[in-house]
Amino acid sequence: MSRRLLITGLHGTIAPAVADLAEKQGYDVIPWPRHVVPPDDFYESNLFLSRMDLCGIVHLAYGSENWARLLSHFAKQNDIPMVFSSTAMVFSNRRNGPYMTDDVTDSNESYGQYKIRCEEAVRGANMKSCVLRLGWQINENGLGNNMVHHFDEEQKKNGHISCSELWIPACSYTEDTASVIMKCLGERWYGLFHVDSNVDDGYSYAKIARLLKKKLHRDWNIEICNDYVHDQRLKDRYLPVPALSRHLVDLG
Repeated sequence: MSRRLLITGLHGTIAPAVADLAEKQGYDVIPWPRHVVPPDDFYESNLFLSRMDLCGIVHLAYGSENWARLLSHFAKQNDIPMVFSSTAMVFSNRRNGPYMTDDVTDSNESYGQYKIRCEEAVRGANMKSCVLRLGWQINENGLGNNMVHHFDEEQKKNGHISCSELWIPACSYTEDTASVIMKCLGERWYGLFHVDSNVDDGYSYAKIARLLKKKLHRDWNIEICNDYVHDQRLKDRYLPVPALSRHLVDLG
């Protein structure tokens, strides 16, 4: 049986962690060669996919709804698992969470609206696909588009970090997100699920910044600015997600 797993977005934040874990589990990770196969070239994309002898697809890259639809359709036609990453940003702050998977999405931002379209494309092409809505990622090495990197850059640019005590973000450690993605792939979960390590802890953005500052020994100057009010947490009835407090223990 093939162990060749397509993972898109390997230059991003989450995909490298997923690839590392997949290789440890015995998968042969196949990247998408954008310089050779344009994702929106229907013929070349199908030709590439048909030659790869894939056992599964993890779609984490930024790309068009058509690309997401094509990958999901291919997974259906070949009876292989497909995992697609969406975002907590499909929900706006017009109403507070924790949001359930059957809550109506209402994003008023372009990125959230784009992800809603991708969700519809993926699930419309293949109801056996797995769509995971993710929160902001935390990676202690500070690499990639994640919360630690954001704090480092804001401190460098402004001399302080503005944090709201009234924002409870959906967020997870990247390593935990990778574990959930590989669980869903290996066990062939399908449907729409929420992945948020902060759903039960309910740490505010400011508290997370303080806990990370202490743990990582950063010299961040944290300033409270409560101009953003939002309980962004994502709740799921079925999918177990490691708690944020496994990494960030609140000692009071």
